[in-house]
Amino acid sequence: MELLQIEEPGQRGDELEDAGLAIGLELTGTGLRLAASVGGNVEVIRNAEGGLDFLPALAGYDAAGTLVAGQAGLADLTPIGLDALTISEAPDARGASVADRVTLLIETAWRQLQRLTGRPIAGAVVVVPLDSTSGLRLALMQAVESGGLPVLRLLESSVAVALGGGLDRAGEGAYLHLVPVPAGLALARLEVAEGMVRLVGGAAARHVDDVAGLIAAEGRVRGLIAPDVAAAAPIALACDVVLLDGFDGAERPVIGAALLAEALG
Repeated sequence: MELLQIEEPGQRGDELEDAGLAIGLELTGTGLRLAASVGGNVEVIRNAEGGLDFLPALAGYDAAGTLVAGQAGLADLTPIGLDALTISEAPDARGASVADRVTLLIETAWRQLQRLTGRPIAGAVVVVPLDSTSGLRLALMQAVESGGLPVLRLLESSVAVALGGGLDRAGEGAYLHLVPVPAGLALARLEVAEGMVRLVGGAAARHVDDVAGLIAAEGRVRGLIAPDVAAAAPIALACDVVLLDGFDGAERPVIGAALLAEALG
């Protein structure tokens, strides 16, 4: 696995090393994603094949019967993505709970990342879905901390996407984030002020016409951001709202989390 330099060019101070590296972390349905930022320069920490998931969200048992997380080809293999944490105490075939398996995934990633960087990991800003329940947020936070990583902050995915795309530099005012959800679409209202991005509200929609009504109800907005620009373009056109570039891409949330982690770390 190849890891790019994640330090200030020409600088490797003891103070920075002692403080440790604060990272962005996102557990998705398929894997665990990590990113680190130094001086505002973000690196998504990819797997050996260059994939976005640093480790797959899988757990199972090796030939010795030991529980292992973050690799395929194991016995009694189970998925341990974010959705699995909705029932955190659910056991696998050998009795290990989802919470224990996700904790092991975090611990495995933490140990591998320390070896790769040669630095301690100071903590993580953890991305949480916009529609996640308080129970899911608590289960995720507990799994990350039990895996050895202090949680610096839970960060809503809409704010993470905004930070990852540079919305904090786009100008003050209100913006809307179009979010695909199982029931259809959601709009998250984001406010940018003094270089900060805040989530200040949201609503659900099923059709483009509903989105247009919600945008009208929100009043003046500076623009619409979306993870899928091509799909969102007709919505922006129908709603007479500017569609901002640079916010698509599956890596945006973990990049935003890494930027905030550096600011907090």
